[in-house]
Amino acid sequence: MYRRSFLVLLLFAACFCGGPAFARPERQMIERSPGWADSDRDAPLGSLFSLRHHGGFRFRSGLYWRGDLGTRGTSGIPSSPLESRVNEGFEGGWADSQLLAGANIRLRYQPEMLIGERIRVHAIIDALDNLVMGSTPAFGPRADALFMRPAAGGQAPPTSGINSFKDSVHVKALWGELLLFDAITIRLGRIPDQWGLGILRNAGLGVDDDFGAAVDRAEFMGSYAGYHLGFSWDFFYSGVTSASRAQPLGQPYGYTTADTIGQWIVFLESRPRRIEELRAREHDLFERRRPVFDWGVMSVFRTQETTSERQDRNAPLEDACLLGPDSMLDIAFDCIRLAHRDAFLWYPDIWARLLWAPRPGHLLQIEIELAMAYGHVSSSELLRRADTSKDILQGGGVLRAQYHIGPTEMGLEFGFATGDDTGGVFGIQDGSEVVDVESPSAQSFQVRNRRLTNFKFARAYTIDYLLYREVIGAVTNSWYLKPWAQHTFYSKGDLSLGVRLDLLFARAFVAAGTPGQSLNLGFEADVTGFLRLAESFDARLIVATLVPFNGLDNADLGLAAAPSVSVQARLFWNF
Repeated sequence: MYRRSFLVLLLFAACFCGGPAFARPERQMIERSPGWADSDRDAPLGSLFSLRHHGGFRFRSGLYWRGDLGTRGTSGIPSSPLESRVNEGFEGGWADSQLLAGANIRLRYQPEMLIGERIRVHAIIDALDNLVMGSTPAFGPRADALFMRPAAGGQAPPTSGINSFKDSVHVKALWGELLLFDAITIRLGRIPDQWGLGILRNAGLGVDDDFGAAVDRAEFMGSYAGYHLGFSWDFFYSGVTSASRAQPLGQPYGYTTADTIGQWIVFLESRPRRIEELRAREHDLFERRRPVFDWGVMSVFRTQETTSERQDRNAPLEDACLLGPDSMLDIAFDCIRLAHRDAFLWYPDIWARLLWAPRPGHLLQIEIELAMAYGHVSSSELLRRADTSKDILQGGGVLRAQYHIGPTEMGLEFGFATGDDTGGVFGIQDGSEVVDVESPSAQSFQVRNRRLTNFKFARAYTIDYLLYREVIGAVTNSWYLKPWAQHTFYSKGDLSLGVRLDLLFARAFVAAGTPGQSLNLGFEADVTGFLRLAESFDARLIVATLVPFNGLDNADLGLAAAPSVSVQARLFWNF
């Protein structure tokens, strides 16, 4: 068995070390955004109506050794059930409490319906999104007790509330687009939310993304000579509605506008969006050898006067009204309780990018995004049992620089997100902005903390495979430095083979905002081998190693964080 494994590894290494190097065509060096903003208006329509198909299928599997860091609570990767109190002393069968394993799949379908030359309808539909292979057995949750039956085996479709938390298919986005006078673009519907590098607004449309945002929006944009001025009105949150399980048909309405979260966005940018602009960009870059510069400025304004998101548990109609904090469907009229909020938030953001191809086969790309959150909330506790007003001042940013030299690419990335004292609750578990006055922990830091300075990147913005992506969950309360290098060893026709190395160091800004009460977070090294077949197939094998530092210790339990290793395989079919 070991000899066979050695031969497989030897064959894999030979694939990466043999064959001629190549220089990628220059026009393929520019990364095309996966978002909806880059249009190709010269696509042949052929008839009044046509349908274009886009999408992809992905398969991902992984082994995580000590993903919980051995700290019982400071990592977003959970501990094994063997670590729970009820399983103390369990000795049945083979078991490794430090090893987690699994695989998942997803099909994403992105149809584009073209009606004439000026109207388009887009959709993003996910099937079996991140479905854990082996889940939803056909015999239900007791399938493990039926493994000896002749008919045992197979899976049933996931159905929300029956054998899964979500359905087999769900529509992530759906919107219409209208072009007027070749200068005005109108978009209406649930639209992927993307801007710049994606640290603030990230649609998560990459093939390896798990998160992302789509916003109900009406957007208007005017374009002239490569400049784009836009305004959008977002239906960010409508509050309680008249939707009812008893009346599933018909048109529901929002009961009131008092609990609505309103959001407005204004932006101005200079960047190529249409095919003729992209062609002019490539002419300046690769024929005239001139540096080109893109930029954009944006402001997001968000307000809410009152809220109806949670009901008073001590109300006279408690038994009839209490549906849980996450349920806003089919709520009785007499159970709607409004609470004072008086919230205002302003998110300014600037983005810029420099591209320069000084000679054939070379390309320099420098990109930066800076974002800030400023505002106030008069009452973050819903029932006004205490003064929980908050002032908000947060900021974050990213600077990327990378250089292509034929088959070799190298780069450096620096990013930061301001921090706060969150009582040791870190990352995706950070609860500093959610106040429950009856909670003892809330009395210790959530209520008295009057100034929220903890900025979080959008979760779809990923830079690694363990530290930020899984353990912390997002870039927050820290700065990081990541050098990386990639080389394509072999190319023949559409087939290419290569390897990439990423190194990451992270350190916190506020020690009191980390579970270990220390600034140093960790060091991660990721080695990725890849095989690509044009743009239709991408295979990756990743070995990620995380060495956590004191900031990820569990200071409450006195547990030191231990190193973690992950081996992951990813396969992507694109069309």
